[in-house]
Amino acid sequence: MTWARIRLSDGHTAPGIAFGSATRRSTGATSKSVTHILTALKNGFVHLDTAQRIPREQLFITTKWSEGDMSPRQACEESLKQLGTDYIDLYVIHHTWTAKPDIKTAWRAMEELQQEGLVRSIGLSAFGYDEVKAILEDCKVKPAVNMIMLHPSVLSETQPLLDLMAENDIVPGGYSSLKPLWDDGAGSTVRETASDIAQALHRSPEHVLLRCAIVYTSSTSLERIESLIPAGDVEISSEHVKKLDEAGRGHDKSL
Repeated sequence: MTWARIRLSDGHTAPGIAFGSATRRSTGATSKSVTHILTALKNGFVHLDTAQRIPREQLFITTKWSEGDMSPRQACEESLKQLGTDYIDLYVIHHTWTAKPDIKTAWRAMEELQQEGLVRSIGLSAFGYDEVKAILEDCKVKPAVNMIMLHPSVLSETQPLLDLMAENDIVPGGYSSLKPLWDDGAGSTVRETASDIAQALHRSPEHVLLRCAIVYTSSTSLERIESLIPAGDVEISSEHVKKLDEAGRGHDKSL
């Protein structure tokens, strides 16, 4: 039931699943409490820092440069202070609009933070094909991860970006991977196909859709939190992947 670690292009490795502590922006979303986070840690998530006597080296902390009015250094130092740690495992530019004054300059600043040891790996979030290509044309260190919406219903639209990332050893960090299970706009056919595969494997549809990338997931349901880690030992065949991909065609949504 252990999730394998995924090797990044800079030599570091990251756990295959992560628990997000931020509140979802959707209507009616519930804020995470200490109980939610501790339940995630107790059940095998190792993506959060805490004072629960868990050694720092056993945790993998991802955080983002989210405030465009702060430099990446200022934002990083503030995160280090709030987390009570002296380094961040994966530091990510939250979005293209965060990257000021421009993407290439912002990325050079991220490279400096890595060189100085404040962060171990650097990456991107919600960067499209053109933005990733621009960084690759000018960088000394390639992004280790790009967090993107990733599920079968967006695969056709996302494929050129995924191909570019694969060519450059950039690991996809998938968010909203479970969206087809609750959003008909993301493809009810995907939900039905995932349910059929899950039944054949004696698993849940969530387990089937989570086996796609480094998965960034979250929940305020304690029962659901406890159910996510066991997805780590689910083996999805190439035939199952093909069926999910086919189910997702015709339901593409933008990143």
